Parts: sequence; structure tokens; C-alpha cells
Amino acid sequence: MASSRNLRRMNDLTVVSKMESSNFHPTSLCSDRASIDGNQQLSQRLKTLEDLCQKQNIHIQECNKKIEKFEKQIQELEDKVIELQQCNSYKKESRIERSVQTNNDISNPPTLQLRPAYFLRVRNETKDEDAIKRTGKKEAKRFSGLSNDAFIQWMDSRQVKDSLWANEFYRRCLLSSIARMYNQRYNLNRLKIESGKYKELDQLQMVIQEFNKQPGAQESLKIWHTQTSPDRRFMEIKAFFEYTTANPSVLGDLRVLEPLNVDEILSRYGIKAYLDLECRNGFNAAEIGDYLHLGKEDIFGGNQHNQCTDKITYIHVDLKESTIDLVDNRVDLITCLVILHRIPKIDSMLTELVRVLRPNGYLILREHDCKQEYSLTAKYLNFVQALVIFARIGEYSTISADWNEQKAEVIKYTSSIHYRTREEWGAKLKKFGFNLRAIVSYSSNTNQPNPQQLFYGIYQLNAK
Repeated sequence: MASSRNLRRMNDLTVVSKMESSNFHPTSLCSDRASIDGNQQLSQRLKTLEDLCQKQNIHIQECNKKIEKFEKQIQELEDKVIELQQCNSYKKESRIERSVQTNNDISNPPTLQLRPAYFLRVRNETKDEDAIKRTGKKEAKRFSGLSNDAFIQWMDSRQVKDSLWANEFYRRCLLSSIARMYNQRYNLNRLKIESGKYKELDQLQMVIQEFNKQPGAQESLKIWHTQTSPDRRFMEIKAFFEYTTANPSVLGDLRVLEPLNVDEILSRYGIKAYLDLECRNGFNAAEIGDYLHLGKEDIFGGNQHNQCTDKITYIHVDLKESTIDLVDNRVDLITCLVILHRIPKIDSMLTELVRVLRPNGYLILREHDCKQEYSLTAKYLNFVQALVIFARIGEYSTISADWNEQKAEVIKYTSSIHYRTREEWGAKLKKFGFNLRAIVSYSSNTNQPNPQQLFYGIYQLNAK
């Protein structure tokens, strides 16, 4: 017994010595237990928070589903309202009378009936409510990915401050543009547009539809498209070379805005090669090249989708990617006629122009002096672009005849355009090494208005 007690005592002493050698304190047991309890409490709290977050997420998802359900119900109600409005409009006024003179006999002009084409299409082709709903949703889906809602609403707005049809000046200018396209200028004074009931773009499409029905309409469109005023553009650019302070009348209807003391705008001596960034049918580029005494191998035209002459060398110009298929320092003159505002990567394109242009070479741009804002001027410019799409000419000749698809293309195209004022163009070109030689604009008057705010900017590239 004594030996066993001694043995236990020796074991206890061994344990105590080990505890002392390891700096063991009795309070450490309590702290360890407290730490364990604290971790357990923290874990429980975290679990509780996770459960709450999960319940909140489930609640949010349920709310989103309810919102989607309400939105669908609202859309269905809106579709029904639109359907009723269209049907009532058709019943009350199945034809909108337009007095348009269609021949030279002014004393007895025939009456032209203008049908609300877009509403007729919906009424005739959609036989039941479900089909009408599908049509409305399809149009909304097509537009949703193209631009913001504010732009679409602005383009279609008939509010007085936003409407081209409510503005006498822009309405007359727009109708004049359409009349020139269809060679129906003598009908213009007899054409009246009722305001209020139809969206802005719908009204434009309805007017074009009626012009399309006139005898010889398609032939007139083809003639208008192939002409594109090459002679006038050539005479204007030629005047820049021949202008001097002693002979300012050579500019005709044009006038120098700045600088006022310019002695000479351009010199054709030393120009050995020329590029028209978008030559269209090529006639304008050919005339300018011939005036500069250049051969075909030194006259370049970009975007050869409508070649009409063999007097120039067509090259590939990618306006979307801003690339020009020419070697460095190849030309001494570049013309960009109403094209730069349509180029999405404008800085890349200006870099390309600098690359292919020789030092001290010239750049002539013709652009709109217009701010990038929701203004009547900007809307008018967009509608001028829409005319070509609705008339289905040029690169849009193969576009669908479906009105919804045409309207979607107009929204997509015009929302990508970036207008600038002439001061903004000058500041941007200066960053790329271009110095201003002259700003030339059209003399605006009642007989010859300038609703597109067009101007010429003539620049010279610094030594690279």
C-alpha cells in the first residue's frame, strides 16, 4: 500500500513539474472554455444571419416575380388601349384627305387620299387580340436593344417643342427634300399634314408611301440617287482653289466665316494624289481629280458599293473599323463630304487620315454644324437620314418592306450618329495636327435656307 501511495505521489509530482515547465496556469482552462463558447456563439450568429439573408433573397425573388407579373399585365392593358385607339381612329377617319396637285393643271387639281398606312397594316394583318399583343411585344423587343427609351420617345414625339411637323420651317424643308427625291416639287404647296394623331416617324413613313404611289416615283428616285449633286460639290471645291481676296465672288452662295483676312484657301500646286473617303458613285472624285490633272492611278475613292465611273481607283475603306487600304503618305488631298459624323471610331479614322496624308497635305470636310443634343436641328438631320431608309434606295434597297423593321433600322442608325459643331470639329482636328485654313458656309436666306447647317472646313496637316 505504501509503495502504491508513493508511486501515485511521484506521478502527481511529475505532472506538476511538467505543468510548471510549460508555464501552465489554472486560469488558462477557463479562458479556453470561454474561447470555445465564444466561437460557438459566433457560429450560431453567423448561421442566423445566413438564414435571414436566405429568407430575404427568397422574399426579393418573390417580389421580382410579382413585379414581372404586374408589368406583363400593364403591357397587356397598354396593348388593348393602343388597339382601341387604332380601331377608333380608323372608324372615325379611315382616310385622311390630302390635297396634292399631281399635274400642271392648277385650276382643277385632283385630290390625293393619304391612308394611315401603319394602322391599316396592324388592323388588316392582326386578326385577333393575341396577334395584336404579339405584334406590339415584337416591336418593343426589337427597339429595346437599339437605343435608350429617351431617344426613341424624342424621335417619335409630337409635342410642339420636339415636333418637326409642328414647326413650319422644318416641316417645309422636310417636305421639300421629299419632293426633290420624287421630282414632285410642284405638288408641295398643295400638301397639308394634319398634326397630333400619329407618331412623328409614322407620319413621315405615311407621306413617303403616298409619294411612292405617284406615277414615275421609282424612276425619279433612281435619278435622284445617281445624281447626288456631283457637279455642285465639284464647283464648290473648285472655288476653294480659285478663291482670292481680290476675287471673293468665285464662292457664289458660299462665304468665308473665318478667318476673315484669308488671302488663299487652297493651292492645287503640289497635289499629286487625292482620296475621296466615301466616293459614292465616283463622279465627284473623278471631276476633282481631272481638275487637278491627276491620272486614274492617283485618284482614290472609298466604299465602292455604287461604281459608276472607271476614271478613279476604288479602294476599301472600312467605316466601322476605321481602316483605309492605302500605304502611308500616299495622298496630298482628302475630302470627307458629310461622312465623319457617321463614323463610330472617329479618333481611329482621324489617325488613319493622318497616316495616309503627306505632311502639309489638305483635308476638306463637309459637315453639319450641330450639337449632339435633343434639338429640332438634330432631329431634322436624323429624319433626312430616315428618308433614304424608308424610300429603300442605295444600300437600303434590300431592306424589308415591313414598317416595323424599317423603323427599327432608322432608330438603330440615327442613334449611332454623333453630331458636332464646327468649333468642336476644329478642336478635335487640332489634336491630330491639323491647322485651320478656312471655314466656309452657305449664305442662309429665305429662298435658300440651310436647315442641315452644312459648312466646309479646310485644314492643313502639320509636318509629321
